[in-house]
Amino acid sequence: MPIQVQAMRNGLLLLLLLGQTVAAQAAGSFVEPVEAAMHGNPRTQAAEARLRAAKEKHNQSRALLRPSIDASLSRTHTDLTWPEHHTSTDPLMLGVTLKQSLYSQKAWIALRQSRPYIAAGEAELRAAMQGVFLDTVVAITELLQAREVAQLAGNNRELIARHLEETRARFKVGQLTITDVSRAEARLSAAEANLVRSGSALAVARARFQEMTGLEEPENLALPEVRSGLLELPLERMLERGSARPDLEAARLRLRVAEEEVAMKRAGHLPTVALTLKAARGWGEEIAGTTDPVGHYEVGVGVSVPVYAGGMTVAETDEALALRDAQQAEVELLRRRMTREVESAVRDLQGLEAADRSLRGSLSAAELAMRGVEEEFRVGTRTALELLDARNEEFTARTELTRNRFALSLARFRLLAAMGELTLEALHDL
Repeated sequence: MPIQVQAMRNGLLLLLLLGQTVAAQAAGSFVEPVEAAMHGNPRTQAAEARLRAAKEKHNQSRALLRPSIDASLSRTHTDLTWPEHHTSTDPLMLGVTLKQSLYSQKAWIALRQSRPYIAAGEAELRAAMQGVFLDTVVAITELLQAREVAQLAGNNRELIARHLEETRARFKVGQLTITDVSRAEARLSAAEANLVRSGSALAVARARFQEMTGLEEPENLALPEVRSGLLELPLERMLERGSARPDLEAARLRLRVAEEEVAMKRAGHLPTVALTLKAARGWGEEIAGTTDPVGHYEVGVGVSVPVYAGGMTVAETDEALALRDAQQAEVELLRRRMTREVESAVRDLQGLEAADRSLRGSLSAAELAMRGVEEEFRVGTRTALELLDARNEEFTARTELTRNRFALSLARFRLLAAMGELTLEALHDL
């Protein structure tokens, strides 16, 4: 079914899949950068331009089956000389010629070939849209992750700074040693270095986001949670759905185009039949002793039979066969790539889900341990270094869980993209 390109450009807004629900607030903040990326991305613009060109291919093939009409106007000087005589004429001719193909196998094959050609362009446009959608999701995920990690790093730096102040105060009253102060200062320096690295990563993520969308970072930017029954399908069913993803569908359609090209080249051995109608009016033309206006009328049916072309038709056919074989190999290559991508996405998702459960448990244990060490430090049964270690373990566990949470969310989008199920819908459908 043909894609309405303009409608898609005006409504490329949000991911909606079978069984998927997205909170309205998160969707609103997610829609704007996705729409902006779609409108301004050269990848989708190029795919749309190629689709427009493909549709003109259909019009060109239809034109080969329609009549052509040519008008002509000529003035010719003719000079005849023989012994002791001389004559010259300057006739003016106005004519119209109509040609209609009655039989041309090439023309019919070209018309038949244009249909999969257009369908391939539509599939490639869908593939481009899904690719841009996923790239935008990656940019948003990296930005949100970098922003949250930077916030955690800032909080950690402030916590260690307060600990350093407390350590110095207790050192002054003789409760701690200069070694404890030095260790706290070293940990503060490490926290500040980590904060700088986090800030740099955030700046890079913001630059990538702006590159993709052309927008400044929205304050309420959020990544919608993917809830799709497709993620729960067995691997075999995922591969079945992946076999219909747009890039693979486009490759199969290109193979049909290549097969039609072989048939077209072979049709070069077949005759063509055409009807020709000519009507002309001449002035100043001397025929049978008169120069009055003369009418010319012709009706003819011509048959053209290829006899010898120097091997051109055979060579063109062999070339088309080779290109068809190359496209067939491309289909197989994309099929294998799809299989690998789906299987890899499934395993990545499963691994990240397992890591999420493990990291949540690790964070809970680290929080509990940190609270215990803090209490014991206050009563003097734990050292300052042990407290710093406990706080560092809690910060590390929280940071790792944050990174894994965003990686897990992105993995769901990647799996949907690997199956070819990453689609965009209009805002009013949310």
